[in-house]
Amino acid sequence: MSDKEKEFQLKLEREGKARERMTIQALITAKQVRISTTKQTSVTTLNELSEVMYQQTNSTLPDALKGALQGKGADAAGKYLKQLTKPSLKTPMKRG
Repeated sequence: MSDKEKEFQLKLEREGKARERMTIQALITAKQVRISTTKQTSVTTLNELSEVMYQQTNSTLPDALKGALQGKGADAAGKYLKQLTKPSLKTPMKRG
């Protein structure tokens, strides 16, 4: 193989490796965007679930217990449930 052929072969290998690096970087970027989108969606969903849980324990459940319990038991259960704070649900996803 002549020097020009070797030089040409090395140039082809460098360009191929550069394309591989760009392809890998594009795949990594696409996955990072997907992870970020999934995390944001899960945060929104968890916030909605947290609000539903809070509303359930703060209003719906105490009203339902009034029919099931009587007197001081019903009052104590309702008072306890209304003291509960909104749950803080966190996504297990770390990146994004």
